Amino acid sequence: MFTIAGRSGFHFWCFSVVFAQWRKCVHRVRFSNSTSRFKKSKMFRFNVNGFVLISFCFCVAMSRVAENSRVKRTLQQDLSTCANVKPFFEMRNISVQSFDRPKGVVCGGQCCSGETEAALKMQGQKDFSALLRHNSRSIQGLLNSTATTLQSHVTALSNQSENKTHLLFSQIYQQMSILSKEPISMLYRDILQYIQLNSSQNLLSTTDVDVKTSVTRFFTELFPLVYHQIAKALAPDFSPDYKVCLKEIIKEIQPFGDIPRQLSQSLSKSLEATRLLLQAFDIGIEVLNTTDTLLTEDGGKGNVECHHALMKMTYCPKCLGLVGKEKPCSGYCLNVLRGCLTKYVAELDSPWNSYVEAIERLVIAIKQHNNEVGVNVDLVIRGLDTRISEAIMYAMEKEHEIDVRVSFAIVLCLLYFCRYDYDRLGHELIYVPPGT
Repeated sequence: MFTIAGRSGFHFWCFSVVFAQWRKCVHRVRFSNSTSRFKKSKMFRFNVNGFVLISFCFCVAMSRVAENSRVKRTLQQDLSTCANVKPFFEMRNISVQSFDRPKGVVCGGQCCSGETEAALKMQGQKDFSALLRHNSRSIQGLLNSTATTLQSHVTALSNQSENKTHLLFSQIYQQMSILSKEPISMLYRDILQYIQLNSSQNLLSTTDVDVKTSVTRFFTELFPLVYHQIAKALAPDFSPDYKVCLKEIIKEIQPFGDIPRQLSQSLSKSLEATRLLLQAFDIGIEVLNTTDTLLTEDGGKGNVECHHALMKMTYCPKCLGLVGKEKPCSGYCLNVLRGCLTKYVAELDSPWNSYVEAIERLVIAIKQHNNEVGVNVDLVIRGLDTRISEAIMYAMEKEHEIDVRVSFAIVLCLLYFCRYDYDRLGHELIYVPPGT
């Protein structure tokens, strides 16, 4: 009876017992004879009053015993409940409160004091930051791996194209093979440098390479070698001064037609698009890093409500002694996360979507083989050796016209730049003093 009765219930039971006993005494007195009633009345009153007093004291004493028993059972139950969640807190280096401390104001659970709730709030911030950082790092890793793959692909293409170009000269243009190695290597070196990533900082390195200038320089260095073939010169090579003059008049001669301009334009546009895409990936990584820092290192100064909501959702059940592994429902979880991220997402959502759409358009343009933009780096680099060969063949087909143009244009150059006069084959004729 004591184990299930509360304080008020137990008092009511005690007084019910006393009242029942008193009524029994009164009932006996009514049916006794008048003589014995009168003789025992004083004794009856004494016995009844004493019985009532003793019964009342007994009930009060038993009420205190029952109350102490209830408090003890509640304390034991709380201890047992908090002991069940104690391993959960210990895994996070958080101690369960002692029961002489007041409960926390946020959760109000018997297992968490105010200090415990403060520690849980910090832990909730760390968990939330770790979750954001994990998802952010996965996107950053995707952007970084894509940029690395693209750069590796272009590098491999460039190396293959360079080997094909060297092979072309060694098999088809054998007389130019040795002297053409340096101009070819310089052209492909500039291509790689233009898209080179700085491995130490993982940023796109700054470069002064101008692709159009590199292509123009390559054909300028190539012209003396090709003209040596056209002129059918007996000497292994032109003199250095004569080669300087040939390089100076190449714009007037146009020995390769419009091929150098077309090649410089297509190569420049395709490499620029590739470089722009690599920069876009790098910018995306930096934006995610900055956003990650903004969201995770707030320190609770501007997002107190978010951190309280995170703690309630994640740790308050444990403060109440609930040991189940059930997770919050998806609607509740989404509402909390929406409240934590709304003010940041509202500012970043539109620019980020525009950034993604711009990258998608650029990737599509680079992948297209036949487009008006002409930025397919794969197609351009794979065809470099073919375009170079076409330029050489064009010059050989126009050898007579080129020879005539050189004969007229070379004279002024030699008089201006050189101290010797040369015939069209580059042979020294007569010494010309400076100023004559």
